[in-house]
Amino acid sequence: FLLPSADSNGDGIPDGWCWHVGLSPVAADLAAGDPDLDAATTWAEYVADTDPTNALSFFHIQAVSQSPLATLGFASSTNRQYSLYYCTNLAAGAWASVPDQQNVRPASAWTVLTDTNTLPWKFYRVGVSLP
Repeated sequence: FLLPSADSNGDGIPDGWCWHVGLSPVAADLAAGDPDLDAATTWAEYVADTDPTNALSFFHIQAVSQSPLATLGFASSTNRQYSLYYCTNLAAGAWASVPDQQNVRPASAWTVLTDTNTLPWKFYRVGVSLP
């Protein structure tokens, strides 16, 4: 009897997710591995709900627009939540949350987050997390 929510190797990744993507749920150092060599660890791919066996499947921003508002688009999972952050000085590294763009649960496989404050010279990043 197998439980999909079990975690046989204690790495925080459920066995059911491992089976779903074709990985062994008992493999040592599974979370730290990168089987598809796309620079995203299996743990990061689990959190993003991407496929750790496909080098083209990793979480990244795919569309950016600044006219008239800053919008960022990306492939998403309805099983995850997304947050938009900005900073005005990368050297200082102080990231702030974009209002009303935190813990957004998408309704489809494509999500767009928007910053309605049009200050010039903002840098953005998107965070993904488990609900």
